[in-house]
Amino acid sequence: MNMISCWEKMLTLISPLENGDIEEGKTIFLDESFTEFLDFCKEKGCFPTEDVFTVIRYGVCDYEDGDSNYSEENYERKNQLLNVLFDE
Repeated sequence: MNMISCWEKMLTLISPLENGDIEEGKTIFLDESFTEFLDFCKEKGCFPTEDVFTVIRYGVCDYEDGDSNYSEENYERKNQLLNVLFDE
């Protein structure tokens, strides 16, 4: 039996950024925030549904403090997501 995690399944549903959007996406990722970058990818149609977007957004976040802006990211998952979005 070939089993994959929910995270791995979500990654298969994502479309990479179009070639014309990659540079802008990299700029947003580097100069703004990861959340802004995800919003950009959502606007460009990388996520097929709002549910997939939500699972991806919170799948990268290991911990989030609801009382402040503090959060911790899972860098392995973040890198996997970036590889899919930038088609690397």
